[in-house]
Amino acid sequence: MKHSLIETLEPRTLFAGVTILATGRGGPITSFMQTMANDITTRVGGLVPQFVLTVAPTSSTNGALLPSITQVPGTGTPQTSASGEIILLINYQGISTNPIYHLNYIGSVIADYLMTTPVDGILLASLPIHEIALSRGTGLIDEIAHTLGQSGVWVDEETYLDPDPLSVMNDAPPTIYDNVAFVDDYWRNNGIQSSVGEGQPVDGAYNLNVFWLDSDDAGYANAHDAPTGYYDGTINLTSTFGGDGPIYNSWYGDTPLMPARDATGFIYTDLVGAPRPLSGVWAASGGTGTRTPAGDSGTQWGNVTDLTVTSGDSFASGDSINVSFLHEDRGGADTVTFFLGTTRNPYNDTFAANLGSVNLGQSATPIPNIETLSTAGVAPGSYWLCAQVTNSAGDTRYAYESITSPLTVTPAPVQQLPATLTGNVFNDLTGSGIQNAADPGLPSILVYVDLAGTGQYEASDPSATTDANGNYAITGLTPGTYTVLEVVPAGMRQTTAPPAPVILSNGQTLAVADFGNTQTATISGSVVLKGVAPATAADSPNGFTVVLTQHLKGAGARKFTSTTNAQGGFTFTGLQPYAQDTVQIASRKGYKLAPHTRSEYVVRVTSGGQVTGGLLFSEVPVLPRASRAKTAK
Repeated sequence: MKHSLIETLEPRTLFAGVTILATGRGGPITSFMQTMANDITTRVGGLVPQFVLTVAPTSSTNGALLPSITQVPGTGTPQTSASGEIILLINYQGISTNPIYHLNYIGSVIADYLMTTPVDGILLASLPIHEIALSRGTGLIDEIAHTLGQSGVWVDEETYLDPDPLSVMNDAPPTIYDNVAFVDDYWRNNGIQSSVGEGQPVDGAYNLNVFWLDSDDAGYANAHDAPTGYYDGTINLTSTFGGDGPIYNSWYGDTPLMPARDATGFIYTDLVGAPRPLSGVWAASGGTGTRTPAGDSGTQWGNVTDLTVTSGDSFASGDSINVSFLHEDRGGADTVTFFLGTTRNPYNDTFAANLGSVNLGQSATPIPNIETLSTAGVAPGSYWLCAQVTNSAGDTRYAYESITSPLTVTPAPVQQLPATLTGNVFNDLTGSGIQNAADPGLPSILVYVDLAGTGQYEASDPSATTDANGNYAITGLTPGTYTVLEVVPAGMRQTTAPPAPVILSNGQTLAVADFGNTQTATISGSVVLKGVAPATAADSPNGFTVVLTQHLKGAGARKFTSTTNAQGGFTFTGLQPYAQDTVQIASRKGYKLAPHTRSEYVVRVTSGGQVTGGLLFSEVPVLPRASRAKTAK
């Protein structure tokens, strides 16, 4: 058998579960067991549910044992516990000294209860199980594990505290069955056989000989009880009392043979999760611990353990994750469903996402598996990965990945979708800057995004060419602010105002302002008043009528009028290009053409052309008759 020297350690995956506490022959439940239960509760945090399972004979003459359960007052309930931990204290004090009640019988009664009788609505066998026991109680937890193993139920850990089977009680030697993943043994033996009990190492366990307790056990009834205080000191790292006696700092060192207080004992449980010494680990998880076949009987439960996300502990929503685990069901196929939960308790309705299920076949031994799961639709947050394994009979067990560092789901990266700017370029037949029903689209016009802000098309600018109907679509754009311009075709001018910059979102298709172009000509000019300082609206150069006569070859003449605005400006739009245009002013009442100024202009405008600013008419007030007579004299 292996003793503790320098151990190779097993990488851990973690989960909450049921901790079972048992004492030796005749020991009261109020001793180290209740102290450990309270210290585990403190270590885990919150109100951990605690129950006492009492095993006692019935009133019938055959002496059959009847288990009954009560909850420890002031403790939590399984459905509301965030940790998912449940503590079960075994009370068999009334029969522990009676040789007619063999441990295999007592253990089978307890194991059957775990598998068949709900406690507050929960079958305790559905959760991972850790058993801790002193002295003869180690034989009891062996037998509990044995019966569970015959139904295919795995036990995550057994902890021996000075194991001491009693031949006078017909106890079997310590036996580690093949359904137990890890066993650790804290024993001492002074070599003097006595009635107080002596511990022993066990094949297949991680064995730590705490021999120094024999000379440092003041306050205990005997050294055989001191390992309970030693182990409790690794649960509560600051406590000085372990229920049956003091906890001494001198018990702990800093070497493999005498480990530090925070480097042994409870650290190997599923509630802390340190790597376990491989000497106590079963072969399925890479250990060297020997095991004894438990056999099989009746319906076989499915199991999952060593649940690990191999693709890291942080990923974006929507990513696929790879999950490895061990699975076994000796009786048939199972369905394994994977969940992300906000707590480590599968019974408090906190599963936030179902990552899918797989069907796994019958297997006589633990089989490694790897599955790829999708996290599509999972909201960002922190989660615990849970595997639920259910056999054809509906028996269900749970396992969790990590209870010390949850998985982190980050927001899904925003998918960069191409965005598009659309619009139309039209032939503005009237030159009005507004698209009318009769205005057709202009094909083959280049429209572009002015990336550099130069107002000129460059080869690097995203662009599109209008189709036969004048429509364009500039595609493949990323979110941003863009200015869209056109290359005005030769012989035309743009009649619409340049569009304002637009903000384009991811994947958006946005219609921007259309572009109007025209071949029509525009003529504009102004009227000014000479010798007048306008003081009223009547003295302003507005209201003058300007007449344009357009002479079209073979089509005669057409007349157009324009009235000046407050600044004296006038404009003629929509003119046929290449015509001979005569522009004249019709003087307003009270005004006449100023002497020595032009009364008309003759112009010719090309396609899309403009004549602006060069046409100027000067008007002067008409003096009253008396004023003219005085002027004549």
